[in-house]
Amino acid sequence: MLLEFLTIGEAGSKEFVVVNKNVSLYSAIREIDKAGKDRALVFENKRLIGIITKKDIVSRIITTKSRRLPPTALHVSSVMSYPLIKLPAETLVVKASRVMLEKGISSIPALRNDNVESLFSKWDIARLLTSEASPISSLMSSEVVTVHENDSLIKIRKLIIEDDYSALPVLSSDNRVIGIVTIDELAKALIELTDILSEGGAKDALRRVTARDIMRPAVPALLASDAIGMAAALMIEKGLRGVIVSSRGGELVGIITLTDLTRFVARRGL
Repeated sequence: MLLEFLTIGEAGSKEFVVVNKNVSLYSAIREIDKAGKDRALVFENKRLIGIITKKDIVSRIITTKSRRLPPTALHVSSVMSYPLIKLPAETLVVKASRVMLEKGISSIPALRNDNVESLFSKWDIARLLTSEASPISSLMSSEVVTVHENDSLIKIRKLIIEDDYSALPVLSSDNRVIGIVTIDELAKALIELTDILSEGGAKDALRRVTARDIMRPAVPALLASDAIGMAAALMIEKGLRGVIVSSRGGELVGIITLTDLTRFVARRGL
């Protein structure tokens, strides 16, 4: 079926994590990790009321009110995003992509008769584009925000949470790309640090952990002339939110992310 006629009920994932709003954040994190996902739908008395993503967790895990409380003491209801943006299952993928960009969200539950038929996300968009032949150069961001290997967790958190960068290439002291940091690596590091954060001294602990400590090393890179489909397939295969684009000489020339793929789909029919 042509992408322009595909609905989010058809394209979205039928397997998604569900948690109750009253369970602990720790329990929700375990369920999300166990399923190999990055988010969960939140229910109360069988009614869908919100969503919790890794970005929600990172956004709140060291806030002033919660930094002294470990995930076992926090409830999902205090971390989840709500009210939740939902769309009918028959909504076209192109329209849903535009809603994602407009609202700054990365997934939308697809409802049919008030039941969740699927959870449509930017990962599903990547799956739809694995055969796209257009060159990466037509979509990539050439002005790349990077971090250096010794930059702190505080700086990384600001760039990802406050400035909304989804993937940050990590540079060595001689400006070579040696890895990448996304919300996944950041969330894992912060969750592991929660015992220290809950005891105080949060900023000192966050300054001691660097990009090199948490980055995903040796990430594959593509050329600007490679197909967008190659980037989408690599994202799915490796679980990457962004793919580094380099020159034939190995220099960093750009990055292509899940959000870029979403933008590509959102332009259809315009």
